[in-house]
Amino acid sequence: MPIKQLVDLPNTVPVHSVDRMSPFHFWLHCRFRDKPLHIRGAASDWKATKMWTPSSLSALLSDTDVIVATCKAGVFDYNANATTGLVHEREKVPFSEAVDAILAASTHGEHFAYIQQHSIAEKFPALQEQVERPECLDPSKFLNEVNLWLGSAGCFSPLHFDELDNFLVQVSGRKHLTLFDKRDSPRLYPNVGQELAHCSMIDLRHPDHARFPLMVGLQAYAITLEPGDMIYIPRGWWHAVHSLDTAISINYWWSGIFDIFRQGLQSVWSTEGRKEIALFLRQLTSREGK
Repeated sequence: MPIKQLVDLPNTVPVHSVDRMSPFHFWLHCRFRDKPLHIRGAASDWKATKMWTPSSLSALLSDTDVIVATCKAGVFDYNANATTGLVHEREKVPFSEAVDAILAASTHGEHFAYIQQHSIAEKFPALQEQVERPECLDPSKFLNEVNLWLGSAGCFSPLHFDELDNFLVQVSGRKHLTLFDKRDSPRLYPNVGQELAHCSMIDLRHPDHARFPLMVGLQAYAITLEPGDMIYIPRGWWHAVHSLDTAISINYWWSGIFDIFRQGLQSVWSTEGRKEIALFLRQLTSREGK
């Protein structure tokens, strides 16, 4: 049963869209624009897009255990202390049982269910040959993880950001995304001091402008992903995701070689890193003195 799309905020513009993008032009986009990018039909010829349905995956992976999250309101919050005040339960069940719950929720519009961020390599190796590398990623980009998402129509992931660059590929069904620039973080009320500070306290389904006045007038970006579409979400960009249908998605966490080098330097110059270097030098000096 299709779910009515959320109403976009007043100051909303579409995410920039293209039909194809070469690795070089994608690098230019990342380097000089640093904004989300919608690539229409980027995965329309993939085996996954042509072959995967909830029923086909259920038949192939029927006995594989997965963690399925369920929630009566359909809001799958990453932070139990967020303002939604909603808590979802998580349970390990066979894949086929999880799919049954997802399809039942999509039909009846209650007690929503979601298989979230399961590593395809670790949990579903039988699917790997049907998953392709986005063609706009050049060889210098490292795929940190490739994950499967499968959820009921109406599932909603509240506003948050991620610490890695992300490709979200829509395999089946539709998803609607609302995004905000990472430079607007102070006006998006992060859960500062909470366990998951990358989540916002704002509930985009019912924005409370009296409680969160700084969000008024913010530039928002929006896009509805159709099957075969892909969106690039730069690290740090805030986004909320709403499934309009029973939806299957793949997401790719990735980073470039310079990102890995920078992370290594940050690790080395952290307090613990300096301690380890000092200990290594003391041990080396001690050995040479013997």
